[in-house]
Amino acid sequence: MPEMLGRYKLHSDKNIDKADEPCLNLQLVENDEVRLNKEINDKNQELRQLSGQDLQELTIDELEHLENLLQGGLNRVIQTKDEKIGNEISNLQMKGAKLMEENKLLKEQMTMLSNGKKPRSMRTDARNLTCNAEDQGQSSESVTTNVCSCNSGPPPDDDGSITSLKLGLPFN
Repeated sequence: MPEMLGRYKLHSDKNIDKADEPCLNLQLVENDEVRLNKEINDKNQELRQLSGQDLQELTIDELEHLENLLQGGLNRVIQTKDEKIGNEISNLQMKGAKLMEENKLLKEQMTMLSNGKKPRSMRTDARNLTCNAEDQGQSSESVTTNVCSCNSGPPPDDDGSITSLKLGLPFN
């Protein structure tokens, strides 16, 4: 019988400990909730201050700290913007150089065609034009037609000199 009572007390003590655990867990959860709510309120206040609201209650030191934070952020924004603009300028310069090279090749072909000579690599250049024409919204047939339609030679009233070349590709 004493053995049985000992086991009963042992199990009842465990149940009492288990009964206290939910209270402890509940208190921990409530403490976390209070802490997180305070953190949310602090972050919301900081966000309002960063956007220029609720500044009256700040001290001069806090205002200077806020100014430094904003200045650092502004510097990063300006740096990122400058990098993107620089990259875009580089890309446009490369594209312009490529277009100038293509224009040069086309002028050479036009000169050769107007003189009655066969261009040295008409097929390769026509393929390049076809790819670029699709980028510009023209079909490959129209570009090939534009390039190859000059086989008829110069107009009768032309003295044979080419002063300009107008391509059928639109500029954006």
